[in-house]
Amino acid sequence: MINREIAYPNIYVINLDRNKDRLENIKSYFESYQIQFERFTAVDGKSIISSEAQKTINNLRKSKYPGSNHILSIGEIGCASSHLELYKKLLAYDQEYFIIIEDDVEFDKNFKLFLEQINKLSKIDFDVLFLGYFGSEINDAKNHCRESAILKFKGKLKLSNLFTIGIPAHRLWTTMGYIVSRSGAEKMVNLNADLTLLADELTSDSNGFGLKTYSLNPPVIYPSSLGFPTETESNHIVQKRQSVNILKKLWRIILNSRIIIRLKLFCRQYNILFF
Repeated sequence: MINREIAYPNIYVINLDRNKDRLENIKSYFESYQIQFERFTAVDGKSIISSEAQKTINNLRKSKYPGSNHILSIGEIGCASSHLELYKKLLAYDQEYFIIIEDDVEFDKNFKLFLEQINKLSKIDFDVLFLGYFGSEINDAKNHCRESAILKFKGKLKLSNLFTIGIPAHRLWTTMGYIVSRSGAEKMVNLNADLTLLADELTSDSNGFGLKTYSLNPPVIYPSSLGFPTETESNHIVQKRQSVNILKKLWRIILNSRIIIRLKLFCRQYNILFF
């Protein structure tokens, strides 16, 4: 059982109803380490967000952030809504933090050790604390994360001999695993009530909103190596893939045409009937 003397914040795993394989993967980890978590049903943008609502949100986004050319996909709007609902839930609860984890991640063996240090977070005033980020590396031979050059330790806090909290040297564009404080939740609810920002645009403080963002070093959460398909693919990526597929089809047609032409020439040369 969990050591009840340690004040674990609520741990929420965001999971779509249709992604049962991801949930089973996460459950197996938490059960092996006897860590409790709560599944949070993700907002399925594909089911509840109409193309008209998507258009309205993107028009509003364009007026609010004229420098952004990114068009939000329905999946991205659903993702942002999922995180937003958890921020609202934290504000309704009598807790200081939530740990929010997406369902396509893997955990370092020291994840539970970090949870046992979590009461020391009261020493630092933060809005968002990243527990992992893209680009972090795992040394498979030793099963631990290499020291990361991504952090500058301005006003660093040493939680233990293993863990240090620092200010990211640049913005971390991720929501795969992080801790949000009450102050962070309140700020982000106010900033993204209209869902015009990507979830990681918000947590990364991309527009200089004044969020206090920190990162854990070494990270304890990593992108999954199981190759789960993304649920938040942006429109331009979808369009790019569609364009590539069309080009591939055209190339096949051209190749086939050239083969047919050569075959016809061969048949004529040797007086062979071509059907």
